[in-house]
Formats: sequence, structure tokens, C-alpha cells
Amino acid sequence: MQDICVGIVEDHIMFRKAIIPVINEIENCRVILEAGNGLELISELGKTVIPSIILLDLQMQNMNGYETLCWLQKNHPEIHVIILSMHSSDFTIIRYLQAGAKAFLKKNMSPGELKNAIWSVHEKGYYYTDSITRKLFNTLYRHDEIGNDFRKFVMNEKEFRFLHLAATDLTYKEIARDMKISLRAVDKLRDRLFFKFDVKSRVALAMKAIGEGIAS
Repeated sequence: MQDICVGIVEDHIMFRKAIIPVINEIENCRVILEAGNGLELISELGKTVIPSIILLDLQMQNMNGYETLCWLQKNHPEIHVIILSMHSSDFTIIRYLQAGAKAFLKKNMSPGELKNAIWSVHEKGYYYTDSITRKLFNTLYRHDEIGNDFRKFVMNEKEFRFLHLAATDLTYKEIARDMKISLRAVDKLRDRLFFKFDVKSRVALAMKAIGEGIAS
């Protein structure tokens, strides 16, 4: 097997420094890049060999996990991304897999699972644990009493933009201006996201967005 060059993007320095030797002990693996957020990653990519796999944290300041993943898909689609997170809700997993992530690992994973994920993503292009496979299956085929299904967990770009802005201190009027839509359209976006995230207030929605790594 050829060497697997790995990058890690994680804003918790102690976790980042702790996981690097674990990766380097995996046969044929070596960490060649580390960064604390997406902006640092973009800067570092121009200084070294492009890694074939990047381990990416969700919650980071100055370009979070989702923004970084989207940038990588657009600018370096050859890089396989493995998401690292303490969150593993159905919505989070589906959103990131939709955006191009190849695997989703909890940060309390064992060294063995990390090894299996890196090797599987390198050889097959993906790694799904049994629990994630069950989550995906259950979500795809789960229907509630009013007939909602997988679409409940999918956001279009306009909804995602609104969710990101809703986690800031902008007023709804300012959000409407930023998105170039009417206040009525903002109300509809808000109500749809309240339903999708099962919340009843903007504060709860913002907390969900931050918790899921969608907003910083």
C-alpha cells in the first residue's frame, strides 16, 4: 500500500496533538498537515504536499467544518474528508454526507476504528459504521404521522444561508436585506427551520446550528 498522507483540521490543540501520533503509528500513514480552522487549512495547502485524506472538526471559529468541507469539495475534490465530531444527530450526518464527507467519526473513537476508517476511505472511498448505516436507513424510511420523511432533514442553500445568519446578531430585517428577499420570505424560512430542527425560538435554532457545526 502506498503511503496515505493525512491532514487534520481541529481547533482544540491538545486533541490535535494527541491524535497525530496515533495516526502516525498506523501502517503506511503519516500526518503531513495540521491546522486550527478552515482558513489555516487553505493557507497550509499551498505549502506542502496535498493530503489524500483530511480529518475535519465541525465546530471551529474562522471557517467552520461545513464551510471548509464545501470549499474542499469545490477546490480539491480529490481530497477525502473524514468528519470528527462529538455530535452525531441524523441531521448532522446526512448534511455532511450530502456535502461530500466520506466518513463520520465520534471523537471518542478507538484507535482501531480510526485505522479502519482511514484505510477504508483510502481504498473504497467511504467508511460507514453500522450505527451510521442504521441511522441513514431509518431516516430514509421513517415516516411520522403527518407523512414527513427524509426531506425533513435536507436543507436547500437558501435555508442554510438563513440558518447561518440566524446565528448572528442580525435582525430579521437585516437578514432579509442580506439575502435580498422579503420579510415574509424570511418568516417562511424561519418557520420551516423551526419545524426541521424541532425548536420554537430563534435562540434555540441558533444553538442547534452552532451545536451541529453549521454556524460558528
